[in-house]
Amino acid sequence: MLCRYLGLNTTLIFPGCADVSASDEVQASFHRLHAQRRSSLDLLQVLHSQLLQHLARTWARLHTPATTIMDFHVSLRETYTHLHRALSISPAPWEVTQLVTNLQRESIEAWEAVDASAISVCHGFTMAFLWLVVTRLACRTCYTRLDDEPPVRQAGPQGRGGAVAWAVPWEPSGA
Repeated sequence: MLCRYLGLNTTLIFPGCADVSASDEVQASFHRLHAQRRSSLDLLQVLHSQLLQHLARTWARLHTPATTIMDFHVSLRETYTHLHRALSISPAPWEVTQLVTNLQRESIEAWEAVDASAISVCHGFTMAFLWLVVTRLACRTCYTRLDDEPPVRQAGPQGRGGAVAWAVPWEPSGA
């Protein structure tokens, strides 16, 4: 399950595996942390043990007298979704303790696992909007809108009154 999710082995197939996959940020965080911890314990083993415990808890919770092994796919799908949410909410740079804590959580709501790239896009738009509001409030007296000035009538073709201009009235040169 971990290998499929992290893109290490995409030939693995199980219920729910096509629903979600690791984002580029999650994969990069995994590879970065794996490279740092190469000398000590294996990161995949730590994640696998936590995920296996979650799978066992999920199967025990869903198990009833009428449950058969044919219902195990529900537990697999739920555990895979939990893996996706747990790794998606982990702040970068990853730390093993934070990953283990997220995987040990009983449940993670879907709204908690918002894609980090979406947050950064929203953050950019929000900051741009706030900047516009602040500059508008700070510079209220520095400029006037064009429609605050009264319209000036200029003579149209052949002396008839015509176009309305929203600028400074034209004065002939040399007058």
